[in-house]
Amino acid sequence: VKQFAKNLQKTLDLEQTPAYKLTYRSRISNGRPYLFATYKQRNGGNTMLKTLALTLTLLLSFTMAACSSTSGTNAKIDQTTTNAAQTAPTDAVQRIRLTLANQDELILKLNGTRAAEDFLSLLPLELTCKDFNNTEKVAYLPRRLDTQGAPAGFDPQTGSFAYYAPWGNLAFFYRDYGYANSLIELGTVESGIEKLAAFDNDFTIKLELLP
Repeated sequence: VKQFAKNLQKTLDLEQTPAYKLTYRSRISNGRPYLFATYKQRNGGNTMLKTLALTLTLLLSFTMAACSSTSGTNAKIDQTTTNAAQTAPTDAVQRIRLTLANQDELILKLNGTRAAEDFLSLLPLELTCKDFNNTEKVAYLPRRLDTQGAPAGFDPQTGSFAYYAPWGNLAFFYRDYGYANSLIELGTVESGIEKLAAFDNDFTIKLELLP
């Protein structure tokens, strides 16, 4: 700040003299810095150079206001970016191991949606699974998933992994099926769907996140 004042002094052609000495005084008011320059007579007199003081005050105020405005804009941009990152589906591919009662394994890939992320928060799980309609295997979760913002329905194919909101159950499709309202896609069974289809009666499955 002092160097700024000296540069301004040179611009205004105000030089130190044996009779006068230029001094500086600064203060902060309402969060803004102010700089005052004073010519003091060496014999004890005191003469305020109002023009210089006013010029310095205005210039510094405008400079700090401009910096504050830029910082505020950057902060808003950063906050917008943060909010967008928080609401967008995750880009990281997340996979789950499903272990059957005979120790055979299936690999599931999640789609990163809100419902899929909520399902992840429940893992690890051990559930009872059973056949439904010779088309899918179903297992009931300990609680309902967060389906806010999910599509109204889904048209599952062989290998689809979904959640049926009205009943609160997972669905593993080993055959194609038509469009169903309130059926929410969570991901796909990447491998082993034929192993799951081979089970007829109620059986236990274990679900855990792969490292």
